[in-house]
Amino acid sequence: MRKILLSAVYSLAFFVAVTPATASSTAIELVSFEVIGHADKVDLKWATRTENVNAVFIIERSRDGKNFEEVTRVSGAGKGNFYMEYFDADYAPLEGVSYYRLKQSNGKGVELLHNPISINYNKPIKAVTPGITIAQNPDASNDFSVLLKGFEGKEVLVVLQDKNGEAFFSKVYLSATDHHLVAIDPHKNLSAGEYLVVASVNNKVYSKSITVK
Repeated sequence: MRKILLSAVYSLAFFVAVTPATASSTAIELVSFEVIGHADKVDLKWATRTENVNAVFIIERSRDGKNFEEVTRVSGAGKGNFYMEYFDADYAPLEGVSYYRLKQSNGKGVELLHNPISINYNKPIKAVTPGITIAQNPDASNDFSVLLKGFEGKEVLVVLQDKNGEAFFSKVYLSATDHHLVAIDPHKNLSAGEYLVVASVNNKVYSKSITVK
């Protein structure tokens, strides 16, 4: 199989890269090649002005810019002097910097390689909804912990009180992560009944009820 490398001048932006290039008359006239990052995929877009015996486009991806693997392939228009746009997507993009390149084949063993372009893809981190969850020991109902969710880097006041408002535990925690587990150690043994765990942060209150048997 004969391969021809086509040089291209490219511009790079964070998350969007565009490569304008002009192939020889034996292949295609490439107007643009773009890779555009989204939350769960990378869009692949390219356009041609002229195609001469073009059987298929192959999009390849690499982590190091040297070793490439095929991502997808799209049939070409074949032959013609008209503007064509092509679209596809990589639904399993690599995290961080990776490289994409466009390869064109005439179906007869001749391939044209267009210089790779890079993209810095980072999947968005889903926000954690603030709140608390109680983890209670089924064998000892007065032994339980509180999971603080969505309070990373914040001070959280945790209070254990009965229905009359009497506090049996009160402590301020600095939540180190978005999921911070803290143990509740009451000042004295709890009688059977209903209790309330209250977490306060930034003038907002989150509460859960527990039952001690």
